Order: sequence, then structure tokens, then C-alpha cells
Amino acid sequence: MKKIFNLAVTFAAMMTAFTFTSCDEKEEQAINNAEEQALAYVQVKQGDKVYFSNSSVGEDGKGGVIEITEVVTSETEKKVTFKVATRKDEQKKDEITIGQAADEASYVLWTGSKFEKGFQADAVANPGQVVFCLASKPNEINPSLSNSACVLTSATINNKVKEAAKDKGITLVETLFGVK
Repeated sequence: MKKIFNLAVTFAAMMTAFTFTSCDEKEEQAINNAEEQALAYVQVKQGDKVYFSNSSVGEDGKGGVIEITEVVTSETEKKVTFKVATRKDEQKKDEITIGQAADEASYVLWTGSKFEKGFQADAVANPGQVVFCLASKPNEINPSLSNSACVLTSATINNKVKEAAKDKGITLVETLFGVK
């Protein structure tokens, strides 16, 4: 009986290891899909899981995952709350809220070790750290989008960040988005 129990425990441990490996492989494939889909922006809603590729993010330079937990959209208010993590630190997500009100940050920056939200002044001062931002006027990106839509964009299509990078001689790293 003891041998059967030990065999069952060994089998359970192997299945657990396989499950974690499968999740990592799925996340890796999803980030690769972001590169294949190559979206410079993505409209988000509550419950979405968005993958992004950005060669300057994370220890492995792969990118990560954004889980949208709350979205507020109206003509007067736009706000997105999400959990974000690098691919390597998928289990250790930081919760961030960005919005369009004057007192809300609308940029997400990578400091080299963690994600931080920032205001436009932070993005202009550190354009090379901007990973993505909340679009203030989505219909300028795509006329079919409503200005009340919550759209995350790459820093490479944000005019203020592009201008700041050009002035500082910095080449921006494009963030590519993908969805399952």
C-alpha cells in the first residue's frame, strides 16, 4: 500500500510540474502571438487579457501580460485598472490604474525592474521607459474608434513621447500587442 501511495504522490508531483510548464509555454506562445499580431494599439474592456512584446521589458526582454480588471468609459471619464507583469514574473503582477483626468497618470513606464505609472511630464522626461499609454483621442488613431473607448497604445504612436525621444536622440522601442 505504501508503494502505491508513493507512486500516487510522485505522479501528482509530475503532473503539477507539467501543468506549470504548460502555463509557461502558453504564456510564451501568447507573447509570440503579440509579435505576430503586431498591433500598435488595442481597445480593452474588463476581463481582457492582453499580451505585449517589448524588447526592453523584463530580464529576458520579452514583454508580458496585462489583465484588465476594470474599465470606466464615458464622454467625460476614461480609466483602466489592470494587473501587469513581465513574462518571467507572471505570478507577481502589479496593479495599476491609468486614466485621462488631470490628476491621473496615463502612461506605464518600465524602470528596469518594475512597472510604474507616470504622467505626461514623466513620459516626456523618460521617453525610453514608456511601454504603453492610454490614448486620449482614439479616433485619431483609427476613425472607427470612439473617443470614449479605452485604447492602450505603444509609445511609438504617442506624439508627445515621439517628440521627446527625437529631441533626446532616443530610439523608442515599439510595444506590440496581441489578444487571444
